[in-house]
Amino acid sequence: MVAVAMPEPSGGHSLVASIALAAKPTSSHAARNFVGGTLKRWGREDLSEVAILLTSEVVTNAILHAGTDLVVTVRLDGGRARVAVQDDDVTPPRRREAGSDGGRGLTLVDALAGW
Repeated sequence: MVAVAMPEPSGGHSLVASIALAAKPTSSHAARNFVGGTLKRWGREDLSEVAILLTSEVVTNAILHAGTDLVVTVRLDGGRARVAVQDDDVTPPRRREAGSDGGRGLTLVDALAGW
């Protein structure tokens, strides 16, 4: 895990932490724990419920569809948390029709993330 404070363009500071994970089923759990624990350490546990849920969705998608190692990065800029999941697949994510085998992840992200 890496955690640093980086200057914001406005002169303030952002808190940033990242973790590298392998493309295996246990990585979704590890990502949830990392995001929740990081936000708690930063005193922003109030942001963790939605952040953990969306992290789980995106990491699971990366594991299932990209099948590559990934990096989860949490950034806190003022009162806003941003979680990014980076994998090595060059194909952009695409929404698919929801069915019994899933397909709701990106719709959930769109509904709950504060873009």
